[in-house]
Amino acid sequence: MKVLTVNCVYDQGSTGKIIKDIEKHLSDKCEFVFCYESGPKSNGNMYRIADKYTHKFYYLLARLTGLKYSTGYTTTFRLIRFIKKQVPDIVHLHCPNISTVNIPWLISFLKQNQIPTVITNHAEFYYTGNCPHAFECMKFTTGCGNCDYVFDPYRKFLFDRTAYEWKRMKKAFDGFNNVVSVSVSPWVMSRQQMSPVMKGIKSVVVKNGIDTDNIFHPRKTDLKSQLNIPDGQKVVLHVTASFSDREEDIKGGHYIIKLAAKMPDIVFLVVGSSLLNDNSKIPTNVKIIGRVSDQSLLAEYYSIADITVLTSRRETYGMSVAESLCCGTPVVAFKAGGPESIALDEYSSFVEYGNIDALEQSVNEMLDMKSRLTFELSEKACQLYSSQTMANEYYEVYKGLYKLLN
Repeated sequence: MKVLTVNCVYDQGSTGKIIKDIEKHLSDKCEFVFCYESGPKSNGNMYRIADKYTHKFYYLLARLTGLKYSTGYTTTFRLIRFIKKQVPDIVHLHCPNISTVNIPWLISFLKQNQIPTVITNHAEFYYTGNCPHAFECMKFTTGCGNCDYVFDPYRKFLFDRTAYEWKRMKKAFDGFNNVVSVSVSPWVMSRQQMSPVMKGIKSVVVKNGIDTDNIFHPRKTDLKSQLNIPDGQKVVLHVTASFSDREEDIKGGHYIIKLAAKMPDIVFLVVGSSLLNDNSKIPTNVKIIGRVSDQSLLAEYYSIADITVLTSRRETYGMSVAESLCCGTPVVAFKAGGPESIALDEYSSFVEYGNIDALEQSVNEMLDMKSRLTFELSEKACQLYSSQTMANEYYEVYKGLYKLLN
């Protein structure tokens, strides 16, 4: 079975690692070809459709026209030509969402040529037609337009073309029968099923997996002493793509700063790229570690923490929830959609978004939980979030589509 995978990146970021894990576990059952928008040059079974200059051009064009997913003309033509040449049994679309893939055009091509397709909803843009995160807005359930978000600094578009994009995405999916929609969490599936864009499409949930055999499990480490943290000192960990004190930042870094100020006896470790202009504004009990690209080292940070705290406004999955639990560390977080739907309830606590007092109370209530646990938490988590489990479930999806059409 030949599977052609399309994603924004290859072997980097969360989705890049996921597609590599699928290949690793299914290489004896499937032949994989990878198409991606940004990353290393084409080589072997890897095909890059855009260089950095083409990517920048279409990024700017998308913002000038307001068409986030409907530009990428030359690169999408190149991708379609490559698909025709490869003649895959399955095309698997992950996140081709950095403006160099014209998503409605690509989906229309796959539909018209009756190519079996798997679409993974890592974000919300397939079924909203526009937004990677729709937040509290429910316009995608009836038809977008007059968007409340399109002109904010986070989106940076000059025109509101959301009504056109929504209709175009819906038209692309209408009548597409050879497709399975995979949601990374039960919450995402519930959202997708409310959208007319993907109405009637077969849907399943496959949770994102991580390497629980070699990386994410409880680890013995002297990291605490390296960081000059005394034995017995309670540690709260915050893992994020970017850490900022801006209140509009959806990762909610400013809540970590407020929480640390309320809990001066606790050490807060922040792993992630820092966007702070002035570190002097944060409490002295906050240590900014910066970006950690070594996954084994990241697992050590989870292992020395007593609790991992998430403060995102919205997450479709919450990879740090899975990683933390597999390392034996409980989780406290704001309700953000995906995380509370994939977490192990008995080792996690979720409070209403923005309620800093409730967040502090939950942290205090769960600070001693880890010291009372043996390996029961990590054993349950490693089984649930294993990349092998994820790959096996994707294989069943592939196999079902392949058998249906052969």
